[in-house]
Amino acid sequence: MGLKEEINNLISKERHRLKNHEQKMESYDSTQKSRFHTMSKFLVELTNAVPQEYIRKTFSDYAAIIEIGWNRPEDGTFEIKTRWNIEPSYRLNDDPEDEPPSLESAPGFDLQETSFLCYQVFESKKSFPDVNRLLEYLAKEIVKQVASFQRIKDRAKK
Repeated sequence: MGLKEEINNLISKERHRLKNHEQKMESYDSTQKSRFHTMSKFLVELTNAVPQEYIRKTFSDYAAIIEIGWNRPEDGTFEIKTRWNIEPSYRLNDDPEDEPPSLESAPGFDLQETSFLCYQVFESKKSFPDVNRLLEYLAKEIVKQVASFQRIKDRAKK
């Protein structure tokens, strides 16, 4: 076999490998989108139940950003106290045969929590095994903060 045939053979193998990787990523995207779509219905219901002056939400095909805060008395701008980035769990497939590495769906849901308190930023990541546990946690945290904001408003009126 000549050099030209060897090069063409290697190109063919590389194209096949790239096609397989693209198919894996398309499958991953489809799975994650489906998993998030199911969860997003519950997130929309939860966030719509909260007084809208305290919440901001952004949904994409794969994730949601929910922010809780209040309108500053000084200038009326929305001041975020806590932000949650929520998405279905995933992991990196670090199989040496799989180059470049691909992403794989993993059980559960991840929540990246960022709190803005007293000019400091606190970040944490939490994982939940199912939608119900995630929603319970999120509802509890939202309720605590909204109650606090309302209490501060009530005290300011006095």
